[in-house]
Amino acid sequence: MTEEAEDRLVSALLHDLAHPGRARERRDRRVDAGLRAIDERLGRRARRRPVAAALAAAAAAAVVLALVFDATATDATAAAERLLEVAREDAARRYEVTIQRNAVRAPIGRFRLDLSGDDVMRMEGLDGRFEGLVLGRDGDVFYAVPPRQGAPALVTESRDGFERWLGGREMSLERLVVADIVSSLLDDYDLEASGGGDGARLVATRTSGPRTRPRTVDVTYRERDGVIVRLSLTFGRDLPPRAPRQVRFDLLGEEPRDRDWFSVDVNVPADRQRVGLRR
Repeated sequence: MTEEAEDRLVSALLHDLAHPGRARERRDRRVDAGLRAIDERLGRRARRRPVAAALAAAAAAAVVLALVFDATATDATAAAERLLEVAREDAARRYEVTIQRNAVRAPIGRFRLDLSGDDVMRMEGLDGRFEGLVLGRDGDVFYAVPPRQGAPALVTESRDGFERWLGGREMSLERLVVADIVSSLLDDYDLEASGGGDGARLVATRTSGPRTRPRTVDVTYRERDGVIVRLSLTFGRDLPPRAPRQVRFDLLGEEPRDRDWFSVDVNVPADRQRVGLRR
């Protein structure tokens, strides 16, 4: 191989670093070919110019290390994309959600969360001040049903208004819908994948985005089908005392549910007054 051809090959390897979406097989072939070419070229240069050969060896090592780290990042991104695809499936899954507040003495809240895809959900408080509270989403309609008999139910098509209402109770849809959580990992986080089988893991560390988002996200999932079995969100301690410190999702089961099970009419009693929110 001529020096010009070898230079083109090394340039192509460097170009691949900027295009992590290339097929892994193509990248691996180029790495193998590049290493062979570099090895041959260094042998010739070492005889002619020892110092230049040493510098070239260091550059080659940097390229190889960068490619290894790029392969790891690509695998982690692929894992996150698969988790998102599975989370958006029209398949009902039930999680127990535990919310630990930032303040040491703040109560822990537990909820039972049912999801099917990313546009329907039903969440019921199991203890504390949220016991019996039902929150839900039915497509473009959001609702909240207080546990007190006869209390009005909130029903609105305004997601922003519903978010503001939840925010006053230190909650957010972004921290409740698994698909929304996983989606955010693809934009604002560094990802690291490890393990396999029923204990495959994806650990995400926030690098950008608002500080109200989790600082770290630790996902445990089944490798065979991409179903998340545990999801742990950890927030910074610089948030208000009643803001969440940690939110944890534990898979309880997967059982088929008709979409109507999540609907407003099923979950809001007919004798409850319905009040809305301004957009």
